[in-house]
Amino acid sequence: MSAARYLLDEEHASLGKEPGDPNCYTLGEINGHNVVIGSLPAGYQGIASAATVATHMRRSFPSINLRLLVGIGGGVPTPSADIRLGDVAISMPTGTHGGVVQYSLGKMKPDEFERKGFLCPPPTEWLSVLTKMKSDHRIRPNKVSEYLSGMMEKYPTLTAYKRPLPEQDVLFLSNNIHVDGNHDCGKCDKIKVVIRAQRKQPDQPVIHYGLIASGDWVMKDGLKRDRISQVSGGAICFEMEAAGLMNEFPCIVVRGISDYADTHKNDEWHAYAAGSAAALAKELLSYMDPPRPG
Repeated sequence: MSAARYLLDEEHASLGKEPGDPNCYTLGEINGHNVVIGSLPAGYQGIASAATVATHMRRSFPSINLRLLVGIGGGVPTPSADIRLGDVAISMPTGTHGGVVQYSLGKMKPDEFERKGFLCPPPTEWLSVLTKMKSDHRIRPNKVSEYLSGMMEKYPTLTAYKRPLPEQDVLFLSNNIHVDGNHDCGKCDKIKVVIRAQRKQPDQPVIHYGLIASGDWVMKDGLKRDRISQVSGGAICFEMEAAGLMNEFPCIVVRGISDYADTHKNDEWHAYAAGSAAALAKELLSYMDPPRPG
């Protein structure tokens, strides 16, 4: 919420809300769009909590016509998706999936995931925007670093959103289990790590498009992460809210990669990943024409 708030071009005064709405909102403007920012209450997470927040938001702001679900998630690095900490994953329809697959609702079989129910794809307006932005990024960098640098220049106290050092991004093999009782991975087996080539622009986050896996329980197991990703259609990211929104509140899901959804999960990259997701959401809005007056 803070990352999105401090990336606003302008913050507006509160307009009040409907009786019985427990949400706390921040209003403002991004690229000519009036924006309402709502967030989950402290200590709450999961599909049901996200749906509750969205339901109250719709009551208090019935004119909202486009939605973004922005936050952090666990990445799924594969040979075809070089996902790293600080990158951003965006939901996009793949195969028979609409962009989000609920991995906690279905039946796990030996070689496939039998899905129960169906989650709607994002609105067509967003899909058109994604196509244009993805094309633009083939020849010019995304604006995540630019927006975050501008935010920290404007608000110097927001040092938490500074990008961690590259050596703090370590991808362990899926079967490398974190040593219990340690806050960091100092005692974890450094032999069982994935050797990755250095990127040409190591400080520039990469945007990945694909399936987002959503469920009510925290994914913190490398082997299970890979298995569910494989049988669910190739999910690139795990998170805990999107499945509660897609059918009643169709949206684009934007997740900054804060960990690798394995036993080595920690908080070192959380703030930067949240900032990356919020900055990419701001760039997305720059592609969407503001509504005409009247």
